[in-house]
Amino acid sequence: MKEDIKELVIARIKSLPEDTGVSIGSAGNFSREEMIQHVEKDDEIGRKIIEVELNFLQKLKEGIIYERQFVGHKA
Repeated sequence: MKEDIKELVIARIKSLPEDTGVSIGSAGNFSREEMIQHVEKDDEIGRKIIEVELNFLQKLKEGIIYERQFVGHKA
């Protein structure tokens, strides 16, 4: 199960533009490739990236993100 989750997160990261980066608190800034490496290593930063991705997917499933972005938004 854990390997499936890692594969899902890595696939989502790979779908991002190559120049995508993320800042993780005091840990610093990470490129797309660095994020993938940390998830593959299953180190502290990789686990944080997985946690954030799973939280995002859960909110997406619950419709919270969709509602905030599209339903109440006026262009």
